[in-house]
Amino acid sequence: MKPNQYHPTRDFLLLERHTARLMTPGGLHIPATEERLQTYDIVAVGPKIEDERLKVGACCACGKYAGQDLKELGENYLVVREEEVVALVDADARAVSPKGVEVKIPMPVLGQS
Repeated sequence: MKPNQYHPTRDFLLLERHTARLMTPGGLHIPATEERLQTYDIVAVGPKIEDERLKVGACCACGKYAGQDLKELGENYLVVREEEVVALVDADARAVSPKGVEVKIPMPVLGQS
Protein backbone atom coordinates (compact mmCIF):
# COMPACT_ATOMS: atom_id res chain seq x y z
CA MET A 1 0.00 0.00 0.00
CA LYS A 2 1.08 3.57 -0.61
CA PRO A 3 0.73 6.52 1.79
CA ASN A 4 -1.47 8.42 -0.67
CA GLN A 5 -4.05 5.61 -0.41
CA TYR A 6 -4.69 6.53 3.24
CA HIS A 7 -7.12 9.35 4.05
CA PRO A 8 -7.23 10.24 7.78
CA THR A 9 -10.64 10.87 9.30
CA ARG A 10 -11.71 13.56 11.81
CA ASP A 11 -8.68 15.25 13.43
CA PHE A 12 -6.05 12.67 12.51
CA LEU A 13 -2.78 13.24 10.61
CA LEU A 14 -0.67 10.76 8.64
CA LEU A 15 3.01 11.46 9.28
CA GLU A 16 6.28 10.19 7.77
CA ARG A 17 9.07 9.81 10.33
CA HIS A 18 12.56 11.21 9.79
CA THR A 19 15.38 8.79 10.53
CA ALA A 20 19.03 9.26 11.45
CA ARG A 21 21.75 6.94 10.22
CA LEU A 22 24.58 6.56 12.67
CA MET A 23 28.07 6.47 11.18
CA THR A 24 31.50 5.82 12.65
CA PRO A 25 34.28 8.35 11.92
CA GLY A 26 35.57 5.92 9.28
CA GLY A 27 32.25 6.11 7.43
CA LEU A 28 30.76 2.75 8.45
CA HIS A 29 26.96 2.65 8.74
CA ILE A 30 25.68 0.99 11.94
CA PRO A 31 22.18 -0.28 11.02
CA ALA A 32 21.29 -1.73 14.44
CA THR A 33 21.64 1.70 16.04
CA GLU A 34 19.28 3.63 13.74
CA GLU A 35 17.43 6.12 15.88
CA ARG A 36 13.78 7.04 15.63
CA LEU A 37 13.47 10.79 15.73
CA GLN A 38 10.32 12.61 16.75
CA THR A 39 10.20 14.91 13.71
CA TYR A 40 7.83 14.15 10.87
CA ASP A 41 6.57 15.36 7.50
CA ILE A 42 2.79 15.60 7.23
CA VAL A 43 1.62 13.28 4.42
CA ALA A 44 -2.19 13.54 4.80
CA VAL A 45 -4.59 15.61 6.92
CA GLY A 46 -8.07 14.76 8.25
CA PRO A 47 -11.04 17.03 7.42
CA LYS A 48 -11.55 18.37 10.96
CA ILE A 49 -8.04 19.73 11.61
CA GLU A 50 -8.49 23.13 13.29
CA ASP A 51 -4.91 24.47 13.03
CA GLU A 52 -4.44 25.74 9.47
CA ARG A 53 -0.66 25.42 9.77
CA LEU A 54 -0.97 21.61 9.89
CA LYS A 55 -1.01 20.93 6.16
CA VAL A 56 0.56 18.43 3.79
CA GLY A 57 4.30 19.05 3.45
CA ALA A 58 4.71 20.81 6.83
CA CYS A 59 7.22 19.48 9.35
CA CYS A 60 6.13 18.83 12.94
CA ALA A 61 7.31 17.28 16.19
CA CYS A 62 5.40 14.79 18.35
CA GLY A 63 6.00 13.09 21.68
CA LYS A 64 8.05 9.90 21.76
CA TYR A 65 5.04 7.62 22.33
CA ALA A 66 2.47 9.56 20.28
CA GLY A 67 0.20 7.97 17.73
CA GLN A 68 -0.04 4.55 16.14
CA ASP A 69 2.41 3.02 13.65
CA LEU A 70 0.92 1.83 10.35
CA LYS A 71 2.43 -1.63 9.86
CA GLU A 72 1.11 -1.81 6.27
CA LEU A 73 3.35 1.11 5.26
CA GLY A 74 6.39 0.16 7.32
CA GLU A 75 7.67 1.63 10.55
CA ASN A 76 8.26 5.12 9.19
CA TYR A 77 4.56 6.08 9.07
CA LEU A 78 2.45 7.14 12.01
CA VAL A 79 -1.15 8.28 12.58
CA VAL A 80 -1.64 10.87 15.34
CA ARG A 81 -4.39 13.14 16.60
CA GLU A 82 -4.00 16.87 16.10
CA GLU A 83 -3.54 17.37 19.86
CA GLU A 84 -0.47 15.07 19.86
CA VAL A 85 1.51 17.47 17.65
CA VAL A 86 3.61 19.50 20.08
CA ALA A 87 5.45 21.84 17.68
CA LEU A 88 5.82 22.90 14.08
CA VAL A 89 9.33 23.03 12.62
CA ASP A 90 10.19 25.77 10.12
CA ALA A 91 11.55 24.51 6.81
CA ASP A 92 14.68 26.64 7.28
CA ALA A 93 15.34 25.27 10.76
CA ARG A 94 15.08 21.54 9.99
CA ALA A 95 17.90 19.60 11.53
CA VAL A 96 17.06 16.47 9.57
CA SER A 97 15.85 15.56 6.11
CA PRO A 98 13.26 12.90 5.23
CA LYS A 99 15.95 10.83 3.52
CA GLY A 100 17.98 10.56 6.71
CA VAL A 101 20.93 12.28 8.31
CA GLU A 102 24.38 10.95 9.00
CA VAL A 103 25.42 11.39 12.62
CA LYS A 104 29.09 10.91 13.46
CA ILE A 105 29.82 8.72 16.49
CA PRO A 106 33.12 9.35 18.27
CA MET A 107 35.04 6.08 18.59
CA PRO A 108 37.71 5.66 21.29
CA VAL A 109 41.24 5.05 20.06
CA LEU A 110 43.12 2.34 21.91
CA GLY A 111 46.26 3.46 23.69
CA GLN A 112 45.14 7.07 24.15
CA SER A 113 43.99 8.46 27.47
